[in-house]
Amino acid sequence: MVRWAGGGGAERRGQGRAGRGGEAVPAQSARPVVVWAGRGAGGAARRWVRHCGGTEPPDGLTPRRNRGMERAWLVGGGAARAGGVGSGAGARPNSLFAVRASQKEGESRRMRRMYDRDETRRLLKTRFPELLDYTTPRRAGEPRPEMQKQCSGDAEIVDLPQAAEAPARSVSLAEAIASRKSHRKFSREPLSLAELSYLLWATQGLRHTTEKASFRTVPSGGARHPFETYLFVTRVEGLAPGLYRYLPFGHKLCVERRLGAADGSASPTRGERANKRLEERPDNQPDEPLAERPDERLGKRLDEFEQRIDEALLGHHFGSAVDFVWAAVPYRSEWAYAWEALRLVLLDAGHVCAHLYLACEDVGCGTCAVGAYDQEKLDALVGLDGREEFAVYAAPVGKVV
Repeated sequence: MVRWAGGGGAERRGQGRAGRGGEAVPAQSARPVVVWAGRGAGGAARRWVRHCGGTEPPDGLTPRRNRGMERAWLVGGGAARAGGVGSGAGARPNSLFAVRASQKEGESRRMRRMYDRDETRRLLKTRFPELLDYTTPRRAGEPRPEMQKQCSGDAEIVDLPQAAEAPARSVSLAEAIASRKSHRKFSREPLSLAELSYLLWATQGLRHTTEKASFRTVPSGGARHPFETYLFVTRVEGLAPGLYRYLPFGHKLCVERRLGAADGSASPTRGERANKRLEERPDNQPDEPLAERPDERLGKRLDEFEQRIDEALLGHHFGSAVDFVWAAVPYRSEWAYAWEALRLVLLDAGHVCAHLYLACEDVGCGTCAVGAYDQEKLDALVGLDGREEFAVYAAPVGKVV
């Protein structure tokens, strides 16, 4: 059925139909309908008709394809008609604005753009045989990527206790597997530095290295270990609240940004020291950007710090003592495995978090694997560029209530 708009302003359905295999013909004075789509204040899709002399859409509406109205014309004062020829006397052209898509149809189109089931499943499958004939960066002779990000020269380094054995209690492997569960409620009791040291060693600890690879306490495809472990520390004995990064080589912590004392006063950190040096330089240019003050990103108080962590983790902070965030550095795996790195990175992340679960059982702590988080907020809070390095997994850790 063909839709027409009559001169009276009301949209009407014409009763005529085009002949079989033919097309409806518009009125002589008719012109194509302009269709617009938008939503009202309540979010519901609206469908309405508006006549005016201009061609601009109402505020807040955007152009939309004229779905379902392949043959629609605007006619003047004559009655609405379909398949007719000619228009009523005194016809006057008008502009018609209509919202045609329903909310369900719009949601369906958005979901199809966001999620392609076949494409997603294809990415989960291996294409390793094709890799045998592909020139990877490693085969092309490109330099091997570093196995660990280095700290800047003025970054503070924290030595960790030796973690070859569990510092608190010891359970058998069978007991740890049997009692493993996800915990979503933690006490305010802090972790000891020895306990944190043990958890880091269990998830990314170094066993030995060669010139070509590092061998750690967890498996990794090709021994590439494409992760950096970041820690949002809120309650760990001996550590001020802030953001830290684990250094497997040397078993240390690099202080990325530190919140400061419990009263909210920020202690000198790498960013602030960089600011001070820039300000003291005699040739400092006015438009030279200063390093970002760390408390501006993490907050100035502990409660604000925890709130920002919880927002980035979509409510999965659970009041923990420390949040593990594993960030992928994809090129470490891409260098050797090209497209296969996608699968290997995600598989490796599972190995790491599984070790954290078992290690937590060994020291009387709990954790919960978190795959649901705000990618942009979490990357920004950690200070990642979102392209060469980005978060792929997280896990809050604390003493179980």
